[in-house]
Amino acid sequence: MDQPIFSVIIPSFNRARFLPDALDSVFVQDIPDVQVILVDDGSTDDTQAVVAAYGRGLQYVRHHKRSGPAAARNTGLNLATGRLISFLDSDDVWMPGKMKAELSIFDSNPSAEAVISDSERWLEGELVCPSWFGEQGLVVPGNKPAPLPPTPPLWAKHKICATCCLTMTREAVERLGEGPFDTSFPTHQDWDFAIRVIHSCNVIVLPDNMAIIRRFEDGTRIGRPLPGTLYPPAVKRVMAYRRYRVFEKAQRLTGWPDEVVPHIEAALSEAAREFADNLSGWRRPDLLRLVLKELRRGAFGSAASVMVSGLAPTRLRSLF
Repeated sequence: MDQPIFSVIIPSFNRARFLPDALDSVFVQDIPDVQVILVDDGSTDDTQAVVAAYGRGLQYVRHHKRSGPAAARNTGLNLATGRLISFLDSDDVWMPGKMKAELSIFDSNPSAEAVISDSERWLEGELVCPSWFGEQGLVVPGNKPAPLPPTPPLWAKHKICATCCLTMTREAVERLGEGPFDTSFPTHQDWDFAIRVIHSCNVIVLPDNMAIIRRFEDGTRIGRPLPGTLYPPAVKRVMAYRRYRVFEKAQRLTGWPDEVVPHIEAALSEAAREFADNLSGWRRPDLLRLVLKELRRGAFGSAASVMVSGLAPTRLRSLF
């Protein structure tokens, strides 16, 4: 069999009612040679019946127990044979023409190794963000495809694009090593992956809106509220610690431009302080570990601030 142009990897957990929208948005792309891989991450709903209705045009693999989106995407990558690799979450949809626009960029720019595109974000059926790039402050001169500028590193504040708006060459994925999505992250594994892509690849920005990111309170987001909703302190603390780990990994990568390094260090300090600010009760899990990490990297002021804030009563933290 000839190598497909695209491999599309779709992880899914209990999203049977949204899955047809995602799958149909791939099959209407008017690209004839596409491998679509649906990784069912231990679903207990009608996912398998939905997939069966698509016949042989869809490659289905099932995890017998839930392993998380990182493991599901890694499973898909192990099966992918396409020249280009794309990702799509099972509750999101692509705009018509996305794959053709990306293919045109790769074909006209042989040095391109990854393409990121814009998207709009919806929460419970309501538009909450018309442009992911606009929200992050990513501006492309002339509104035409262009290389991602190295500075300022907008990815040090927020994930620069949705995972469903990232397409890579096979060679670029292989450069990231075996199991490129870090399964030790229950969340934030896509942010970690995106940072390593930016670090290692020639990334082209496609400024057009190519996807709709949809978020629903459907019971599949275990342990984390919907983005854009209020996070309680316990969740903020956990998310801050994971964000710290993401930038700890980023800091260990060699070859960043000198002007990027301070942004990574600032992101580490900000995550450490947010972690400390959201501690409550008498227990202080991971506080000492985080303080020691800050000391080891020479961030003595940050270490002191984190220690004081983490130990101070909640009502007094605004004084520090």
